[in-house]
Amino acid sequence: GCGCGEAAAEENFDCDGNCIVDTDCAGVCGGDSVEDECGVCDGDNSSCVDCAGVPNGSTELDDCGVCDGDGSSCAVFIESSLATEVDESELEDIEVFEENFESLLETQLALPEGSVEIISITIVETRGVEVIVEYTITLTEEELAETDFEGEESIQEALVEVETSIEEDGASFVEGCTNENAENYNPEATIDDGSCLAIAPAGFEFNQSTLQAFYFVVDATFEGEPLEIGEDWIAAFNGDVCVGSRLWGGSFTDIPAMGDDGADYTEGYLTTGITPDFKVFDASAGEIYDVNVISQDSLAWSNNGFYYIDEFNGVLVSTISYTLDLHFGANLVSFYALPEDASLSNMMSSVEGIVTGVIGEGVAASPNPVLGWVGSLSEINPSSGYWIKLDTGADLLIEDASYVDPSLDYNLHFGANLISFPSDQEVALGDALQGDFVSNITGIIGEGVAASPNPVLGWVGSLSEFKGGKGYWMKVDEAINFSFNIGNGRLANDSNNLSQSDFQFNQSTQQAFYFVGGISLPESINNDDWLLAYNDNILVGSRQWNGEYTDIPVMGNDGELYSSGYCENGDIPSIKLFKASTGEIIDLEGDIPVWKNNELYTLERLSVNNLNNELPSQITLSQNYPNPFNPITTIDFNLTESGNVNLSIYDINGKLVKELVNEDRGEGLYSVTWDGTNQNGINVSSGTYFGKLISRESQQQIKLLLIK
Repeated sequence: GCGCGEAAAEENFDCDGNCIVDTDCAGVCGGDSVEDECGVCDGDNSSCVDCAGVPNGSTELDDCGVCDGDGSSCAVFIESSLATEVDESELEDIEVFEENFESLLETQLALPEGSVEIISITIVETRGVEVIVEYTITLTEEELAETDFEGEESIQEALVEVETSIEEDGASFVEGCTNENAENYNPEATIDDGSCLAIAPAGFEFNQSTLQAFYFVVDATFEGEPLEIGEDWIAAFNGDVCVGSRLWGGSFTDIPAMGDDGADYTEGYLTTGITPDFKVFDASAGEIYDVNVISQDSLAWSNNGFYYIDEFNGVLVSTISYTLDLHFGANLVSFYALPEDASLSNMMSSVEGIVTGVIGEGVAASPNPVLGWVGSLSEINPSSGYWIKLDTGADLLIEDASYVDPSLDYNLHFGANLISFPSDQEVALGDALQGDFVSNITGIIGEGVAASPNPVLGWVGSLSEFKGGKGYWMKVDEAINFSFNIGNGRLANDSNNLSQSDFQFNQSTQQAFYFVGGISLPESINNDDWLLAYNDNILVGSRQWNGEYTDIPVMGNDGELYSSGYCENGDIPSIKLFKASTGEIIDLEGDIPVWKNNELYTLERLSVNNLNNELPSQITLSQNYPNPFNPITTIDFNLTESGNVNLSIYDINGKLVKELVNEDRGEGLYSVTWDGTNQNGINVSSGTYFGKLISRESQQQIKLLLIK
């Protein structure tokens, strides 16, 4: 105790009441309060932290409001302040006042949300309530691009007017729609609350019905590009009557589709079982376009129905006119744009009188002078390819045609399918064919070109790209469903675009392809060399050498005169190599399969047939190729000794038509051409002619057939 009868001293104090231990920063004897790093007793270090949260740190905000930044993260940074009078009630909740003031400036300047930030608010007591508001405006390059301003200077100019208005008239916070073009525009509103209802573009207006359904669009594009949210529109139509529209708001935007409830204002609207058409309004162009839709389910309308559209692709509906350059004989084509009337009589009108037939997959038609087009084919299908046969070259003109949907769905059966290419572009095989279905494709055949999948090299052969206007046989090992990947299209690598040569042949609707993996020769093969295919002594195909797995087209007899003597089922073509450096034609041998239409064969290795390549022991005159021909043909002959030689063309009456060679020639192989003209350069008529080779040793003759 502190004395007789006195109480003991209080803890931390002596009997006289003096503190005998340390006093803390709050003045409490023995207390545990301490100063924080900012010098504040019992503080939390928050009063002296820098922008990085470090007490007494030196890190600062840059001009863009970024801590320890270099000022490069924003395109616009403005610091400003204004003084204005406000109603005292507006300041009851300072946080709400800050939010309202930020929204007010953003609305008045049409700036993105979050670009205005209040720094401080100073309340000045006068007759009213005056506040001084300090704030910043910060915009990134992307945010600036969303505005109507070009840069900071133009924002400053607009800000002067806004600040003047607020300072003179006071800060008024009225929420509502501030878009003058909106259906529910409120001229009194100063803060946009996002409630604006856009006005549908002309042609997309509709009346509310008591009967309605909704179509939810999962993904919407225009010409392959995503629709612009908040700008483009989507709509449902019954014929040419709009039955519902909606501003595109992103995935799963719903299109209302009104039904005919008997009222005058719903006349022509949907009824049960009718599937609406769809259109898109492209705001950037201000135009309305048709739409192709893909859905797993039926879209037939019924009241209160809910439907889902997986893909909603707007396409150009403007019409075009174009031509396909067709040659004499068989042309493998397709159509990337079709007129409303796709009948053969309309489609073939520009080649009337020279078209002899149109052949599709399992269907055909021919023109009859009395009955018109007869046969099983009456109309062109956008997904199909066709052989068009002409008796002379001509341009096929297609007028007032609408583009075929590039995302057209193809349903192929096992085997060979004659299909179209739904684009006017050229697209590489590897780009156009993407997906698991590619593994089921065993080959693709075009007109005189082909491609085969190689597990190491990819696509091999002369066909490297799909081309608009061309048709293709696509061979698959099982039924598949696919669409071409057209995209924006691009030109394919044209390395296999081979030059013309003297080794010309007539294109037939019957063809096969032999892919040559390699040739065993003492010397190397050059890109100037040619592979030649013969049926007996008639040239039925040729291809300039372009490396491993060069494909040779081998034509078959399709019953027309221009393919007379060409391969038929069971024939085995002979293959030769033309060496450009020497003019030598070398017979090749190997395991060559029998010919069959639309087949693709791979010859892993060919070698020289030494027996056949011995020089002939006598003069030989080979059959011309192509034969029949139009307009030019080639004649080969071999001389076993030097001397004068004469090669001339005669008509069936034995009259001289044209002298092709009359001179001394040395021993060797020669090729000459005849262009179907006489000695005076005038074109001769169609018919049978004879080529006669006369030398000191012998005289030989061949028959030539000119078709025009």
